[in-house]
Amino acid sequence: ARYMAAAGTIMSTGITEFGGQNFNTFVPGTYRSGTSIYIGGDVTLNGEGDYVFIAGTTLTTAAKTKIILTNGAKAENVVWALGTAATLGTGSIVEGSILAGTAITFGTNSELHGGCAIAKTAVFFESGGVVNTISV
Repeated sequence: ARYMAAAGTIMSTGITEFGGQNFNTFVPGTYRSGTSIYIGGDVTLNGEGDYVFIAGTTLTTAAKTKIILTNGAKAENVVWALGTAATLGTGSIVEGSILAGTAITFGTNSELHGGCAIAKTAVFFESGGVVNTISV
């Protein structure tokens, strides 16, 4: 499996395309893509700390993918900041908050855990889309 250290070092191979690179495990840090982020398989956020994912354009998740939190990672410490839009595929589960320059679309039965969905234009829900927030 490929993962990226907080400093941006590529350390090994995986399944998530992030700006043309494939990763499936991330440690706390800030990750940038000048273009898009595509999550085509399960992704693990491993460890306590903040996770900031910044894309020049979009975040797209494939159907039934999930973000998995391990070793103290918390949804309230995850932010997806997007230049344009986010599209969560059918049945996908994303952790954290999504901030989109245009719109966010929740596919059928997709979920956002532990954060909020904020978009400049609109937030769309197909049937069964859910945002679960954490109260502190």
